[in-house]
Amino acid sequence: MDLLELHSVQSFASSTLQALGDSKLDYLLLNAGMLGNEREPPVKGARYTDAFIVNHLAHHYLVHLLRQKLVASGTRIVFVSSGAIRQVEDASEIEEAIKAGSKTSTTEQWKHYAQTKFAALIGALWLRRELAGSCEVVAVSPGLIPGSGLAKGDLSLPTDHPDAKSVEEGELS
Repeated sequence: MDLLELHSVQSFASSTLQALGDSKLDYLLLNAGMLGNEREPPVKGARYTDAFIVNHLAHHYLVHLLRQKLVASGTRIVFVSSGAIRQVEDASEIEEAIKAGSKTSTTEQWKHYAQTKFAALIGALWLRRELAGSCEVVAVSPGLIPGSGLAKGDLSLPTDHPDAKSVEEGELS
C-alpha cells in the first residue's frame, strides 16, 4: 500500500476486508513514518504535506475504512508514536505547517516530523475515545534508534539525543 496515495489505502482496505471475510482482525499495527521529502512538483490539488499524509492522514483513513471490521473484531489498534513529539513547542503552528506547499527546509524536517507525529498522536487519542468499549487503541514509542539504518542520505539520527537507544535496547522495548 502506498500511504501517499489515499486511493491505494482504499484499495488495500477493500482487499483486506475481502481476504478476511468472516475472520477476525485481532491487531492493526500502524507503523509508517516519513520526514518531509515533498514531491516535486507537488501533486495538483494536494492539500497537505507528504509527511502529514503518511504520518497521520493515511493511518486515520485506514482505520475509518476498516472501522466496521475493527469494531466487530474487538481489534487492538497500535499506533507507533515518537518521542519527537516533545519538540512541538506550539501546537498552533501545526495547521500552517501541514499545508501542501509549506516547504520544509532540510534543517526543519525533524521539526515537521515531530509536528505530524504529534497530530497522529492526537488522532489516536480521538480514536481511543471514539472506539472505547469496542477496540483497544494504544500508542507506543519505541525510542530513537540511530543504528537502525532508517535515516538515509544526508539525514542522520542524533546519537546524543535523550531518547537515543542502541539497536539492542530497541529490540527489548
